[in-house]
Amino acid sequence: MQYSNIIPLQEVANMSNSDLSSTFIRPAVYGHLGCDWSDAPLMITLKDIQSEDTDINVGRPEEHSTLEGQQLADSYAKGLNVWENSLPIVTPNTEPNAKFKYDLKAGFGTIQALLANGVKKFPFWVVTGTKEQLLRVSSLENTKDLLTVSFPTGEAGIVHHFKVLLSLGVKLDTEEKIDYKLQETWPGLNAVVKGRVKAEIIKLVKDGVKPRKYRTFAKVKVDQWLSQSADMVAQFRHGGQYDPNRDRIGYCTKNALDPFINAVKKYNETGHRSYVVFHVNAPSINSSLKDKRQALLDQLTSYEDSFHAMGMQFFPLDVLGFMAQDTENEDMRKLVDVDGNPIETSVFRDVRKSMQSKANWPADYRFGDIITPYLDANGIVQHEVRVGIPVDSRSV
Repeated sequence: MQYSNIIPLQEVANMSNSDLSSTFIRPAVYGHLGCDWSDAPLMITLKDIQSEDTDINVGRPEEHSTLEGQQLADSYAKGLNVWENSLPIVTPNTEPNAKFKYDLKAGFGTIQALLANGVKKFPFWVVTGTKEQLLRVSSLENTKDLLTVSFPTGEAGIVHHFKVLLSLGVKLDTEEKIDYKLQETWPGLNAVVKGRVKAEIIKLVKDGVKPRKYRTFAKVKVDQWLSQSADMVAQFRHGGQYDPNRDRIGYCTKNALDPFINAVKKYNETGHRSYVVFHVNAPSINSSLKDKRQALLDQLTSYEDSFHAMGMQFFPLDVLGFMAQDTENEDMRKLVDVDGNPIETSVFRDVRKSMQSKANWPADYRFGDIITPYLDANGIVQHEVRVGIPVDSRSV
């Protein structure tokens, strides 16, 4: 079948092997890296691929931002641009009893864009090679334009490649070794660019820098984490979905107002309480991860206080926990509390320590049990702590 330069995603998913072979050309830009490539792209179901954008995306110094993710999703909604010749790349997972058949090596943003558009399967190039050869594929995928333009950008991608090499134990203690590694992946690199990059790499070798430390989340990334990394206890619902195991409606967001308002609305409509899982932006010099988390809880408590002052006596929203975001100090399989400690139970209490609420909310909330607010005989809001059902008796 003959296809135009832009193929609707639904048509892409229905392409035959012969269609794939005749439509897509193996990208020549990777030819010098020493990997073995499939003769043609292979149609693969996305759920068979380990594709969560963690440090396995060694080709990018930073994750795609929420805006970049939305722009990619909008672009793919119009169809696949065949002329770009940029299908994502996977390698077979050879680990025994592996959960996934393939590991993604290039195209993390593409996968997120496809998931956002409801795509279930898509064509991928399948490559095999050594760990370092596959690293070079990942790095070149994000920096290949450096070889084709006069005044290129994206030099941070090359520096990040060398960060990962150092983390793998590759010796880069001489300029000759650095030059050799640059030539392996970026032959013919612009001399001016090469000089700037080498200076950064030499500084990197001297100072010692670790790969990306903090993760950030958007809806698609939350879905990927739940399906690929989260343990059984950490499973939750979001986007206003009902969670039958907790008898609550779930939300996941980085602001406090939306889940508060939605919880009130949903309780009025359904009689079900809600919970929220929070995540925050990466920390800065002036605001640590804990500061940002605590600020959300303080903000939520301030809303409760304000509504209580206007006569509201019941607040149908609990905090289930926070997404783990510190890759060095937090268990990335679990939800965590404000301090980054893993939450080991599938039910919860929230942590709001810094503000004394006019609604008589306890000053020291602890994760671990569901809170059910109620009015005592004096008309004061109190909390009945309901011990949760044991984890092993729940289906998640």
